[in-house]
Amino acid sequence: NAAVVLALAGTDGVLSIWISSLPVPILVWKDLVDENCFITDLSWTPDGSVLCFSSSGGGVGLLLLAFDQLPLPEGTWSLDELRLWRCRQYVQVVQPSADLPKD
Repeated sequence: NAAVVLALAGTDGVLSIWISSLPVPILVWKDLVDENCFITDLSWTPDGSVLCFSSSGGGVGLLLLAFDQLPLPEGTWSLDELRLWRCRQYVQVVQPSADLPKD
């Protein structure tokens, strides 16, 4: 079964990851950008393992996604099973080293 993975972000600063075969997002982040900022752009790396984003405040971020560890459904999941699974963490948020202060 093929499915499309997509990322959505809005002016509320919320970023979500969706799989086209599921009725709800698999991951949702609300605190990736500073207060009063919003996500301005999203871009996947060619292999789909990293999602890059930028914010209206000038910040950038990388989300390292481990899709090979996601228990993607073979059949149908109940809404409760999907909600329980979504509570797990399969992502690591990193800051690019170029943004770090130099000693």
